[in-house]
Amino acid sequence: MPTLYLTEDYALVRREGADCCWCRSPKEAAKTPRALSRAPERVPLLKIDEVIVLGEITLTASAIHALMERDI
Repeated sequence: MPTLYLTEDYALVRREGADCCWCRSPKEAAKTPRALSRAPERVPLLKIDEVIVLGEITLTASAIHALMERDI
């Protein structure tokens, strides 16, 4: 059972398309120059069965809806 752990404070998780979520840390992006900042991570929802949130994470309503539709 693959699990997605969200542990980075102030990260943003939003829906991207029908089968994917997009994860980004605005706090880290503000610290580093644009060229050196980490790219957002795409997480295919077909590859995860559960999500564990630790800390202050923002999940948009559409991301929560996509997770709930798939019983994640």
